[in-house]
Amino acid sequence: MLRPPANSRPPAGEIAATTTEIGATSKEISATSKELVKTMGEVSAGAEQSATLAGSGQAGLSRMEETMRHIMDAAGTINTKLVVLNEKAGNINQVVTTITKVADQTICSRSTPPSSPRKPANTAAVSRRRDGNPPPR
Repeated sequence: MLRPPANSRPPAGEIAATTTEIGATSKEISATSKELVKTMGEVSAGAEQSATLAGSGQAGLSRMEETMRHIMDAAGTINTKLVVLNEKAGNINQVVTTITKVADQTICSRSTPPSSPRKPANTAAVSRRRDGNPPPR
């Protein structure tokens, strides 16, 4: 390698200025590095908090899923019981309808004898005794 000639050295003032610039740049790099470390700490804390919240959210969703399954099972059970109740209500309705028909037939057969139509009762005659006087009060 070739050496620069001995007289080609920069002047001392230039070396001092360059050294000062290097020092200032080093201080800027150091300040930037400290700021970067602080920012990375904040990012790390945020990421940690996000991970914690995500874990809590996942646990909450798992509980919610389990609860929804229980609700679906309960709804199925209730639906089955309602179907049974509906069938029983239909049977009861048929029995009531039959009873009503029998009652209607019974009332009709009592109110109209087959031989002659029924005459309305004389309420005045019914409310008197045999001797013609009203009953005692």
